[in-house]
Formats: sequence, C-alpha cells, structure tokens
Amino acid sequence: MKVKKKIQLMSIFLTIWSHCLVMNQKQELIDVAKAPGKLNQLNKVNHHKNKETALELSNVIFYFEQDPIINLMQQVVYAPDREEHVFFFPMTEVKSNVQQMIAKVNSETSAWYTLHIEPVIKPIKGVKFVIQYNPQKVGFSYDTFDTISMQKGIVFRFHNQALLKTIRKKGRDILNTAHVSGLPRIVIDSGHGGGDFGAVICDTICEKNICLSIGLQLAQLLREEGVVVFLTRDGDYQVALEDRTSFANQSDGDLFISIHANTASQSSAAGIETYCITDDLFKKKMCSVDQSDDSLLNKALSDRYASSNLLAYAVHTHVVNSVRKLEPKAVDRHVKHAVSQVLTGAMMPAILVEVGFLTNKDEVQHLQDPPYQQKIAQGIHDGVMAYVANVEQRV
Repeated sequence: MKVKKKIQLMSIFLTIWSHCLVMNQKQELIDVAKAPGKLNQLNKVNHHKNKETALELSNVIFYFEQDPIINLMQQVVYAPDREEHVFFFPMTEVKSNVQQMIAKVNSETSAWYTLHIEPVIKPIKGVKFVIQYNPQKVGFSYDTFDTISMQKGIVFRFHNQALLKTIRKKGRDILNTAHVSGLPRIVIDSGHGGGDFGAVICDTICEKNICLSIGLQLAQLLREEGVVVFLTRDGDYQVALEDRTSFANQSDGDLFISIHANTASQSSAAGIETYCITDDLFKKKMCSVDQSDDSLLNKALSDRYASSNLLAYAVHTHVVNSVRKLEPKAVDRHVKHAVSQVLTGAMMPAILVEVGFLTNKDEVQHLQDPPYQQKIAQGIHDGVMAYVANVEQRV
C-alpha cells in the first residue's frame, strides 16, 4: 500500500509540475509567435524501425528548412508503465506531400510505444509530436544535425531498456554490429527505382538503372565469397527510403552499402566519393535514460560510426584503384562525413558510394559501360573483404 500511495503522490506531483511547465511554455510560444520571421517548413518525416530485440528499436527523423524551435510542452506519468511526452515545433508549417508521411508514422505501431504527429493551427501554428511509452521497456533521446543537403534535422532514437538492464547486470559487449566475426550479412541498396528515376540525363540515361546494374553485380561477387546478401531492390521498382533501412535493420544486416550516382551544376565536376556518418555530426539535446545508460548508448553509436568510417575508407580506396585500371584519370573525391537519410536510418555500419557524375560528359559514358560498372562492383567487393579481414585481425 505504501508503494502504491507513493506512486500516486509522485504522479500528482508530476502532473502539477507539467501544468506549470505548460504555462511557462505557452508564454514562451506567445513570445515566439510575436517575433518577426517567416514560418519554418517541415520537409519530411520518417520512421525507421528495427527488431524489438535490438538496442536501438527505431528512430523518427524530422527534416526542416531552417533550424527548428523545439519545446517540451508536457510530461505526464500516468502509471509506472505509461508515460507521455508532448513536443511542439512552433511557427512551422507542413508541406502538402508530408501529410502522407505523417499518416504513415501515425499508423505504425509498437508493443512498447506509440507516436502521433499532428499539424496545429491555433493558438500558434506548428507541429505537435506526442510520444506515449512504457519507461520500463523504452527510453528515448533526441539529437539535432545538418543533412547532406543542408536541411536541419532532429532524430528521436528509441532504446531498448530491457536490453540495457541486461547489459548492466551481465556486462556484455553491446556492439553486435560494429565488429563482424566471420563473413558479414550485407545489405546492398541500389538507389532510386521505379517512378523514382534519380538523376536523368538526355531523357534516357537514368541513375536508377546504373545503380541497379552495379548493385546486382556486387551481390553476385559477394555471394561467390559465401557472403549472405540482401537487396533492398532487385528490379526496377520504387522502395521508400525508410522501408529500405527498416528492411536492412530487420534482416539482421551487419553492413549497409548504398549505391548512387552524382550530379552537379558544373559539368566539370567529376569523381568518386564515399559518405559515412561520424558521431560529431550530432548534437544531443535530451535523453530520458540515466547517465550510465546514456554512456552505453553513446558508446554503441560511436563504435558503429567508427566502423562506418573504416568501411568507407576501405571501400573507397579499392573502388578508386579498381576503376583506374580502365580510366587512369578517375578523380578521387575522398571519403566525406555527412548525414543522409539512409545512413541515419540504417542501424549498422553504413556507407553511401557516389560512383561518378552523370552531368560530366566523360563519366556519364563510363558509367553506362558494363566493364566500368564491373570495376566499380569489384572495387566495392574488394573493399568489403579488406574491411572484414581487418576486423578479424583486431577481434
């Protein structure tokens, strides 16, 4: 009875505290609304899911035109196994094509949490994001970042509290994807597809076709090594970005490789570049778990991104060396660090390879050439195998 009464008193206290917080936040929002400046734009929102046995269960990523203002409007403890956080992005409007994305996020369910995104007009125009969750099963945090296309992003990460508890008790290594023992399970993501043509040159040369051709050749080379390979697409059809990463996560992938071709406003731009994420690209703003668990989660992310960096350098070096056997003047644009949607949604070491520029008259010819495509696929294969051999030596 004493425990039950203590929980009831705590719930009453948190409700009163939340009410005071809401009143303060409302006054802040009124001040924001009075301030001059144009409305921010919510460009897209995606939910990337993982297995329910994983450390990072999922993430929800918002992409804005400008740096968003985020307010925690309400925090309510309904019961020991039910808590609610209400966030608000004031002075923000939703693009028409985002409504469908919001509906998709709202329709997706989890045993341990629910998400609801809602555009509001009054008293202040903005976007409300409601998280209801079981704090005994789920913790969450959010970070801000700049994307590769200079959009402003916020990623909410949902963590497996039960697994964190097991780790604390048994001291297990939480990095089940950063270090691969034996041959890895590899997810190959050939960019675009179907109605999403990617870059199109002269109405006939499509990025989606070049990416698929290289991806299928890479899959064959890796399978010949005994590697288990998953393809986000194996034909000319469209797959949403969040569905690609959710597929990768739920397939127990160890490594994620996304293949794309580049474009530029200047036709002289040329070369191969490879992208990966580093942890310094994110700025943590809030975490619902305690400091020790937060440290474990930070280590998991840091090690994942460090492995991504090693994979990126291995693959990039071998791709450049491979294509130079056919084209000695192939330009090395180096490994670059940036946040993209597929890299953020893939909860494993992940890279994105830009195999050349379709807007360059020489490279567009090379990229259509089957022997050149084969050299790219061979280079990615060689880089992956070099990465695996290096990991094996360090384990």
